[in-house]
Amino acid sequence: MSSAKFIKRVICMNAVIPILMLGWDYWNQQLGPNAINTAIHITGIVSLVLLLLSLLISPLVRITKQQDLFSSRKTLGLFGFAYAMMHLALYFFLDREGDLSSTLNEISSRRFLQIGTLAVILLLPLAATSTQSMRKRLGIRNWNRLHRLAYLIAALAVLHYFLQVKSDTRTPIVFAIVLGVLLVLRIPTQALVKSEKKISLGITKRKQNKTWKGNLRLTSIQQETHNVSTFRFSPLDSNLIPFKFQAGQFISLQLMIGSQMTRRSYTIASSPSQHESIEITVKREPRGAASSYLHEKAKIGDLFAVQGPYGRFTLNEANIKQILLIAGGVGITPIMSILRYLRDIQWDGEAQVLISAKTKRDLLFFHELDSMLESGLRVRVQTTLTKEESESTSSQSGRINESMFKPFLHEHPDSHVYLCGPNDMAESINSMLEKIRIPPDKIHRESFGGSKRSDFNEPAKEVNQFVIAFETSKCELTDKDKTPILELAESCGVSINFDCREGVCGQCKVQLSEGTVEMGCEDGLSPSEKSEGIVLACQAVAKSDLVIKV
Repeated sequence: MSSAKFIKRVICMNAVIPILMLGWDYWNQQLGPNAINTAIHITGIVSLVLLLLSLLISPLVRITKQQDLFSSRKTLGLFGFAYAMMHLALYFFLDREGDLSSTLNEISSRRFLQIGTLAVILLLPLAATSTQSMRKRLGIRNWNRLHRLAYLIAALAVLHYFLQVKSDTRTPIVFAIVLGVLLVLRIPTQALVKSEKKISLGITKRKQNKTWKGNLRLTSIQQETHNVSTFRFSPLDSNLIPFKFQAGQFISLQLMIGSQMTRRSYTIASSPSQHESIEITVKREPRGAASSYLHEKAKIGDLFAVQGPYGRFTLNEANIKQILLIAGGVGITPIMSILRYLRDIQWDGEAQVLISAKTKRDLLFFHELDSMLESGLRVRVQTTLTKEESESTSSQSGRINESMFKPFLHEHPDSHVYLCGPNDMAESINSMLEKIRIPPDKIHRESFGGSKRSDFNEPAKEVNQFVIAFETSKCELTDKDKTPILELAESCGVSINFDCREGVCGQCKVQLSEGTVEMGCEDGLSPSEKSEGIVLACQAVAKSDLVIKV
């Protein structure tokens, strides 16, 4: 069971306890000499408590970073509305004996009843628009504006309670203090949203972040699926991560596996607006030394050497209003960073997310994606299973195909597409996007799984042997096995910086003085760098004799 569903069930079970206890006390004649007034009082108090708890959710999410709490806000609000209606019904049918004229006369003569009635009336449109369909119909901005009435309703309810009591006002004053604290807590939330929009950590163009190098402490390990876990890292001696990053970027971890130092690159899955920690979500690969180490050996409290951030798979365009996000397997991690950031800044655009996984148990973050609708983000989520027949109406079977995203792109022709997944999937979907004439500058792609070099591995009709010379280091050697320049350099003691070894991070750039190469992945190079003869040492293999400025 997901944490979101568990929280909802806990709320539901606790929310029905007061009415069950009220019914039990009524049955056993334990409500005192004025049972009707007692019942009216209890339902009113419970309604107020539930409404205040619903207002607590947003600041609580900001403090705890537990996004699953968002889904409980509606549950609390609807139960608060239900108790408010019971409060009103008990007053009308039992206290006023169902006499409408008497009820209206009583309300018109008493200020606290007028205020309470207004609070209930204002609750009606909030309850009526609590569904996802109404949220879409109103639009996120209008829906948010309407539901800000919850603060006014809570204030009216507290005032109604204060004016209703005759002498002991301590309890309503406590409620007023709690509401005041919630209003104060809302101020930094709104300031953060405005600040994030102003800084524009991902939506607007900005200069590339400087990389940082240092140690972070592992503070949390959360299992997501049977073979995927999320690892949270926090700073050692401050409250803030010592670098800024853009949604979609990655870091490099340095791991001591046995007696060998190993570096691996992992996408930051958390939002750039989460400044206290960063998270990476890692799939355990059967033959992956680094992923196996993290899953089996890493312990909370361990220190890890970190470098970063790196990567160009980021939201760096101004005024994006529609986005198509496509993820395959663990390729959803940069997509989640993007979505979490858009949610945090209360982005008012529209997104479609297509997720491909082998089986239902391989689906990542599905419940969090569902809860994002509760936070107000306009996102359509569609999943497809490649190794299992889908049993859900919201999911399909088979690989992602053109029919799954073409309607969204037809409806929103200015959409940007962000695609991350295994190489074969990325190649296939990229071809589909080109076929329907999506401009190349609107396709942002990141792939993984090693370099795709099917042409490199085909048996050659004749063996070519090339001379590779490292100009500065005065090292020269021959190669006939199409070995990457980085591996050749390592074999003769020539030092070249590197991190990911997958052509993404760009840390292994070298200048080619003479000759030509072919590369399986060029994501770490800009067009201008390619034109200047800069190549990625981890990907480049010789097509002729080479001279390299290293």
